[in-house]
Amino acid sequence: MVVARTADTRPQIDGAVVRRLVDTQFPQWAGLPLKLLNPAGSDHVI
Repeated sequence: MVVARTADTRPQIDGAVVRRLVDTQFPQWAGLPLKLLNPAGSDHVI
C-alpha cells in the first residue's frame, strides 16, 4: 500500500499573531505577558 503525504495546511500561529489577536479582541489584557506553549494535539482528530 502506498501512503501519500498531504501538505501541512495548519495555520502558522506565532507570538506576533497571538499578541495582535489578544490586543484587539481583549484590550483589557493587552499589557499582559504571553507564554508560548508546545501544541498538545488537536481536538479535531477523529
